Amino acid sequence: FEVHVDDAALSTAARHSLLMIVKECLNNIQKHAAASKVQINLAAQAGKAKLSVSDNGHGFSTTESSEGLGIKGMHERVLSLGGSINITSQPGQGTEVLVSLPT
Repeated sequence: FEVHVDDAALSTAARHSLLMIVKECLNNIQKHAAASKVQINLAAQAGKAKLSVSDNGHGFSTTESSEGLGIKGMHERVLSLGGSINITSQPGQGTEVLVSLPT
């Protein structure tokens, strides 16, 4: 694991949502990815908190894969706080989850 955190001034709701998103990402990595490396970065930039969780695991096709409840829950959490989420992955190339929330 590599973890880098810039202590951004976030609301309690935003902190909780980011924690739950990281937890879901780690759960998915453990269950599905068989990754040997995970990077978690949280930084404050231009009035936004930016979270990145990436791994070097199996990856998956984002166009063919149906969205599970965990991923759907991440989307709902982020949207409820006025943020955005982007998940990029390809088979054999790992996965990256990018979240941006207003601070």
